[in-house]
Amino acid sequence: MKLEERMFAYIESAGDAEAGKFTNHVLNVRTLNGTLNLRFWNLKNKDSFPKAGDFVEIRIKDLEKAQTELEKYKGLSLDSNSNKPYHCDAVPVNEEDVPEEIKKKIKKDRNLQKSKAKEILADASFWGDKKVHEFLLSFVKEHSERFATVPAALGHHHAYKGGLFIHSCEVFCNCLGMAGSAMNEFHEPLNTDALFLAAWLHDAGKIDIYRMEGEQPKMNSEKENRIGHPTISDRMFLKAAEGRGFKEEFVDLVSHCILSHHEKPKWGAVVVPATKEAHILCKADYISSRNKD
Repeated sequence: MKLEERMFAYIESAGDAEAGKFTNHVLNVRTLNGTLNLRFWNLKNKDSFPKAGDFVEIRIKDLEKAQTELEKYKGLSLDSNSNKPYHCDAVPVNEEDVPEEIKKKIKKDRNLQKSKAKEILADASFWGDKKVHEFLLSFVKEHSERFATVPAALGHHHAYKGGLFIHSCEVFCNCLGMAGSAMNEFHEPLNTDALFLAAWLHDAGKIDIYRMEGEQPKMNSEKENRIGHPTISDRMFLKAAEGRGFKEEFVDLVSHCILSHHEKPKWGAVVVPATKEAHILCKADYISSRNKD
């Protein structure tokens, strides 16, 4: 994202994160230019510092150096009771002092988003085989408590309570549009049921890796690094699909889409995408993960 010298920001989540011998206080904030991860090293007065749901104004001291730090470390460090030359401050502001047009864009109504995602999930008109849709509904219902509440990431995208569910819906909607274009404009045959099912379930394994502690997203990094959420997502799908009467070709296609949705092994893919459905899912996931929502 492109930084500005002064930016209003809405705090989406806040909490502590271990970093070696240090404990950082981490804020995930929304700005007009996207989401931003702010780190306070050993913040001593965090009880009086703004929390999730509050607004701050980010004031950049050295724009060029701050931009370099953001691009290198995917976040910014802020001065916290030290003399270290960090490049910005986050100054608390009252909500009424934030211009209304800015506030509408950076303070999202998550309940409205979740409600819309539930409507889209329940809509059977998108599906060719209603049994596949029924399978999806039963899967989500079985894991509903975690599926609807865990974040999709720590700070990169959808890093808030319920972020996984909204991200999954976004990926489905992206696949819906891409599949329609492929079939209508280029007459490409696609198994849309397999694509749509993989879209909803591609990150299902994150319910075993991510969690919320208060307002702060947390991750089991050891499990993610050793196994990876694509593999866990695929295991969950295969277990749930047993005895459902799905054809082996269909199951394999869904599985392939899930395992390859990070596109390249160096980015976390178990296999590289080898079908049109898998390529569409990769692009749909990439677009949502860069949405900075």
